[in-house]
Amino acid sequence: MTTLIKKETINFDESLSCNNLLGSLPAEELDYWKPFLKLVSLPLNHVIWESGAKSKYMFFPTTAIVSYMYMNEDGKSSEVITVGNEGAVGISLLLSDSPMISQAVIETAGEGYLLDANLIQLAFERNAMLKTLLKYSQEMIRQLIQNSISKQHLSVQQQLSRRLLLGLDRANSSQLALTHEKLANILGVRRESVTQAAMKLQQCGAISYIRGHLTVLDRHILERSCTL
Repeated sequence: MTTLIKKETINFDESLSCNNLLGSLPAEELDYWKPFLKLVSLPLNHVIWESGAKSKYMFFPTTAIVSYMYMNEDGKSSEVITVGNEGAVGISLLLSDSPMISQAVIETAGEGYLLDANLIQLAFERNAMLKTLLKYSQEMIRQLIQNSISKQHLSVQQQLSRRLLLGLDRANSSQLALTHEKLANILGVRRESVTQAAMKLQQCGAISYIRGHLTVLDRHILERSCTL
């Protein structure tokens, strides 16, 4: 990640408070982190990290605005979230060094603070419960992003297949108590569209559907259906 470090003299405390997260920290906590925060200025369209890559820093915008862009397999992209001075970019780095599932790019040129993610990871290592809860939060955010993207780019059949797989992962059997009407509400589409998609999945041997009782017959067919 290439950064441009701001040179001129600034009021450090005043600049830190321009980011709501940093500004909300108790004074003693902020004093602890100050030596590790590096003020940078990033230009328009600067890529903080690419999808599938890893980043070593968290970024706390003060005047910059960052856009998370999800890149589809067909090359199309969609914005999933925007982060400005209210938050931080790279929260997931606190919990793991897994590759990012989205690209982070500067939408509005400006400034912010970089912080080495390893330093915060070490702080969280001391609290196992907090780390576990945050990992779960990270997984929920990942699901929210994937759900948002699927509604924009996937067909009803692909969305249905994906939702059935999610249900299957959480169920103790291959039977799911999901009616067409309930699935339509979950996916936010017309009931007729779900019925047509379910019929196709039934015809190819992925599921069987009898009176509101849906049974997954072949998980592999559902997985392939997600990427048709």
